[in-house]
Amino acid sequence: VDNYPPKLEDETKLYKLKKFWYSLALISEQNPKCNLYFKSNYAIRQEKKRHYNSSNFFIVHPLSKLVAIYDVYLFFLYIVAICYKTTDFAFVRRSKLDTGKYNQFKYVMLVIDALSWINILFTCFRGLIVPSEKIITLEFRKIVLCKAKSFTFWAEVLSSVPKFAFCTISSQCSLVLWMFINFLSLFKLLLIR
Repeated sequence: VDNYPPKLEDETKLYKLKKFWYSLALISEQNPKCNLYFKSNYAIRQEKKRHYNSSNFFIVHPLSKLVAIYDVYLFFLYIVAICYKTTDFAFVRRSKLDTGKYNQFKYVMLVIDALSWINILFTCFRGLIVPSEKIITLEFRKIVLCKAKSFTFWAEVLSSVPKFAFCTISSQCSLVLWMFINFLSLFKLLLIR
C-alpha cells in the first residue's frame, strides 16, 4: 500500500510538518463523498498520489479533512456574520458612531470582515468539484477563474467590505457611502445556504 507522503526512517521536523500538512490537505478516505467520485480505495489512493506528486502544494483537496473541519468553522462564522450584519443594517445609525457605546460592536464587525477576507483567500486555494462532470480541479488558475464566475464568491467579497474601516466617525463618512456599504453587507444573507 502506497502511503503519501511516504514514511522515512529518519524524518526531520520539516518533513514531519509536511506530513502533517498533507494529512490534512490530501483526500481523506473517511469522507463519505469519496464514494460519489471514486469507485474504489485504489482510485482514492491514486487521487492522493496525483495530488501529492502535482505542483499544487498549497491547494487543499475538496474531500480532505481540512475542508471538512473548515466547513464547520464557516458554518459558525456565517451564523455570527449574518446576525451582526443584519443587526448593523437594521439598528446601527451613522450618527451614533462617534460615541463610545458602539466601540465593541465596531471591533466585532472588523474581526468578522477580516475573517471573511481570510475565507476569500482560502477559497482560492481550495480544490473544486465539478458535479456535472464529476471532475476534481486542483489547479490554482482554474480554481480562481471558476470562483471569479461564481455569484456566491462575489457576494462574499461585497458583503465583507469593512464599513467601520471606511466610516469610523460620522463626519468622515458621507451618507451615500454609509448606505451603499450597508446595502452591500446584506449580500451575506445570500451565503446562508
